[in-house]
Amino acid sequence: MNVNDRKNRIVLFIFTAAVFVVMFVFYSRIHPLVIYDSDDWKYIVFTRHAFPVWKEWNPTRVLPEIFMSLVAEIGSFVIYPFTKDFINANIIINAIVVSLFITLYIYTFYKVIEKKYETSQLTNIFISVLFLIMHFWIFRYKDSSNEYMFNGLDLTCYFYYIIPNIINACIVMQLSEKDVLTYDRKAIMKNPVRYGVYIVFIYLALLSNLYASIILAGYVGCRFVIDIIWGFKKKDSLKELLKRNTFRIILLIFWLVVQIFEVNGGRADDIKTKTSKLQLFGAQAKQYLALGETLSTSFSIFYIIICLIFIIALIIGCKQKTSNYKEDVKTVLFCILTSFIILIYLIMVSSLHYIGSIQRPDILFGHIFFLFIMLMTMLLSLMREKPVIRIALPLIVIVVFFEINTQGITFKETNIRNINHQKCIAIDNDIIDQIVSAGEKNKEDITVYVPSFKAESNWPISVQTGELVSNALYKHGITDHKVKIKETKPTRKKNKKYGLK
Repeated sequence: MNVNDRKNRIVLFIFTAAVFVVMFVFYSRIHPLVIYDSDDWKYIVFTRHAFPVWKEWNPTRVLPEIFMSLVAEIGSFVIYPFTKDFINANIIINAIVVSLFITLYIYTFYKVIEKKYETSQLTNIFISVLFLIMHFWIFRYKDSSNEYMFNGLDLTCYFYYIIPNIINACIVMQLSEKDVLTYDRKAIMKNPVRYGVYIVFIYLALLSNLYASIILAGYVGCRFVIDIIWGFKKKDSLKELLKRNTFRIILLIFWLVVQIFEVNGGRADDIKTKTSKLQLFGAQAKQYLALGETLSTSFSIFYIIICLIFIIALIIGCKQKTSNYKEDVKTVLFCILTSFIILIYLIMVSSLHYIGSIQRPDILFGHIFFLFIMLMTMLLSLMREKPVIRIALPLIVIVVFFEINTQGITFKETNIRNINHQKCIAIDNDIIDQIVSAGEKNKEDITVYVPSFKAESNWPISVQTGELVSNALYKHGITDHKVKIKETKPTRKKNKKYGLK
């Protein structure tokens, strides 16, 4: 390794470390990932088989349901002994985990553009920063409580949606640079353990969440269809085409099996409706179109400007016969195709969930991810062909960064009712204190008092919360025995105490 390579590695390490630190501060101090609602308390102790289970409530959500409880146990048994604060210990470990995945996401993007485009390390860093910022910029349209691409309705959604989205997107970016799915057996057996690890990641990515796995399945499916079309045009034999696409076919078949499992799962049975699927699709499509009202105006202008400049540069290049945009145009068209197919799928599936769910960034992530990649491809293509554009890149990043922040609390909290995180922590500790205190006094069949909400089962702190918290505290070693809960009773006194409506 020469001096220049060593320097580049150090700079890259500093950059990725900086991304991690920024995201860790965001998720531990600014918008902490707090255990709060009943789903959070349920799934920090939930466990399951690491393979699909027929007729289960969530038949194929393997990744989130084995990972969330594992992370919570690390927080409880590794961090809690130092903090002596159960909620804070879990905030720290959740912030570490989510920040690591976002850092991996940005690092993967950086490595892909580094290999595909002849740009300097500093240019790659600024482009990667811009890519990260766009995830917070796209929906920043008001002074407070804005959505962003890494936002979930609660802590559970981070493990069930955000992390699976990131893993699938990372695999897609990796495949775009080195498509291991087209390798033959001889190439794979040169390093079988490495490819075994790839299989594990792909397995968990597909067994994570339907909204996330379509990112990988959509990408591979489009690549497969395009390869088949080009193969027939080149008069490749069917045997050769199938051999070249064996792993793609296996992946797509496995993904289809996942769909069958989910359609026959408990959740699918619970959300069945008599309304026609066409009506549901139409209603959800309208909700998607209404998203235009929540887009950042400055982001929309930026996106349109880059698209127009790219088209003009492409036309001029074609006329002068000096254009080197051919591969970039293919990438842009591929992103449009994949993004559109994913959107159709997301509208179909989310319409069975509830009308309006398509507006959630964690559900729409796959569609927007490919639009982001398309924008970055156009920008990088322009900078490669017109290096003078790179001069403006640092200024663009600075201007865009300050477009995000507002005078209010810019982004939504990580809970479904957008309650200030300090209040959530206080409510959590109140519930914990009631149970721990009862346990220390050997009380049984206690009543746990919680805030009252005008929702079915008192959601998000449901009437099962006391039992769920008691289970979690015992499982994670906070209490030495499981405290029996007679009742979880909502009361307006708690609302008054914590300033809740």
